[in-house]
Order: sequence, then C-alpha cells, then structure tokens
Amino acid sequence: MHKTLQDKLFEDVLGKFPKKSQAVEVLTELFGVGKDAVYRRLRGDTLLAPDELSALAKKFNLSLDSYVFEDANTVFCNFNPFSKEIKNVSDYLEGIHKLMSRVQHLPNTSMYYVTSDVPLFVYFYFPEILQFKIYIWGRAVWQFDYLDDMKFNFNVIGPHGMKMAQDMLKYYVKLPTVELWSSGILDNTLSQVEYHVNSGHFSSLDDAMTLCDRITDLVNHMETTAKLGYKFLPNQPQEIKGGEIKLYHNEMVYTNNTILFDTPAGKAIYSSYTNPNFLKINDQKLCEFTFAFFEKIRTKSIMISEQGEQHRSRFFNRMRKKIEMVKTKIQLQMETI
Repeated sequence: MHKTLQDKLFEDVLGKFPKKSQAVEVLTELFGVGKDAVYRRLRGDTLLAPDELSALAKKFNLSLDSYVFEDANTVFCNFNPFSKEIKNVSDYLEGIHKLMSRVQHLPNTSMYYVTSDVPLFVYFYFPEILQFKIYIWGRAVWQFDYLDDMKFNFNVIGPHGMKMAQDMLKYYVKLPTVELWSSGILDNTLSQVEYHVNSGHFSSLDDAMTLCDRITDLVNHMETTAKLGYKFLPNQPQEIKGGEIKLYHNEMVYTNNTILFDTPAGKAIYSSYTNPNFLKINDQKLCEFTFAFFEKIRTKSIMISEQGEQHRSRFFNRMRKKIEMVKTKIQLQMETI
C-alpha cells in the first residue's frame, strides 16, 4: 500500500510516543480540534490543512523537505545553535537534556558512539572535568563575554546546570552502548589543561592538579566499567548495574564525535560540528549507512570490555602515563612560583 506524505508524517509522530492515545492528546491541542477529528486525520479521511502541516513540522521538528525529496541524494539536518541560540551554559545543556529525557522513555533503545575525544556523557561522571570543558567551550566556541577575563574555577556551571548534568548521567548509565575509542581520546583535554596552566588561566595550580586527579579517577572508573561490561555510577556499589557497554579499541579510524541512536521508532544521528555543537540527522538512508559503518569498524577493532584483559590494561595504562606527564609539568611550574 502506497504511503502518502500525511501517512509518513503521522507514522513518525506516533513513533515519538509510547502510546497512541498520548499522541492524540497532543495533536488535539495542537490542531485545536476534537479527538474524532484527529483520528480522521490519522486515518487519512481528512487531509491536513497547510497550517496544520506547518504546526506539525514545528512542534515535532520535522523537515517537510526530507519527506518530499526522500528518494533524492539530499540529506537534511538540524543544527542546535540555529534551533536555540546558545547564550549561556544552561541553553546548551537543556537541549541535550531534552534529548536524553525522550530517549530514556523509548524501549529497546541503544546508542553507538565513535569518537576521537572523550564521549560527552563520560565527562558527567566527574563534575570537575565537565566544569573545565564547559569553561573551554564557553570561551572558545560560544564566546561568552563573562568568561573572557575569568580564571577557571569549579563553579562555572550553576546548580541548575549541574542538576541537568546529573540527570543526563543517569540516563546514559541506563542506556546500552557500543563505543569505539582510541588511546588518544584524552589528548585534547590534557593539552587544554597544559595550555591553560601555561596561560595563567587557573585561579590556582592546585585546581589544575585536582583536575588531573579527577581525570585519573575517570580513567580508573572506565577501566572498571569495561572489565565488568556494564555501567555504574562512581558513588554507588558496582553491583547496581546500569546498561551494557561494549567498548572497542580502534586506532585506524579518526572521525568527529558521532552518536547513532537506534530506537524502535527509527535511527537518528548526532554528529559534532564546531564541537561541542552538533548536527542532528533523521534521514534513514544516512542512518543505515552510518550503522553499517559502525558494524564494519567493529570488526576491525579490539573489544576491551569484559574480555581482553591484557590489551585493556595496556590501553588504560597508556592514558594514566599521559596524565602523569602533565602532572609532572604542573608540579615543575608550582616549584618555580
């Protein structure tokens, strides 16, 4: 049976809700009509008016072009700063918080993550590291005026932002993930620490040492996570299991941070662009292409979760050595003051 544009739109909209009745409630309010009128539209007995199409696209962030040109070699995406200008830290965190809030309610959902840097959600394990990364992004990417002359401290993110970060960490911990890491994923962050030490951007060099200690804690935590094969919160017993993690070591593929969500409603890609900003892509052809890419790379990678103890130890020990090198340089700076 041939699906009309209206059929495809409603199919995607209904996929965003656990129950059809919940979607009907939202559509009733959106269109300003009764439930019977909504069901007539869902069945195709009544065609959507132009204003209703527009309201549907805006409400659920749907690109009508992508439905019209679905067979063309054209991919449409959303760029998060265009959706909402990032004026402060909360603006950025709220966008990701909404995404993770939606994902956690979808059953049988998993996340694939390939990255050349530490995965975003992994920063959330230790707030001090997240504070530092937000400080860097705020100065370099978003160019927040209030950070221009401010030296780094561990209070860059306010209580509201930290509450969202902790919520997102809980969502991430519950979510089954397949992650591809290289042994250089810490290099960018460690270089940033060293740069800000040399540039005098730390209020105290003790803060820089504390930051390195938390990065070491993060490496230790992820090694334990990989050994167990499931995620858990640092402040909880290891027996409280989160989602499964399949962690792979790959040194051959260098890419930007790319996340693929695989849900019953379809797949979606989030790819970094002017990191930490990101592009969101719902085009299913590209999603399937990306999924196939993940699967190919997996076959060329070494699994270090649960199995491969010797390789896993070398992988994480390499990171710890890099951290110690940075700590040694900071210590030398402290001794000359």
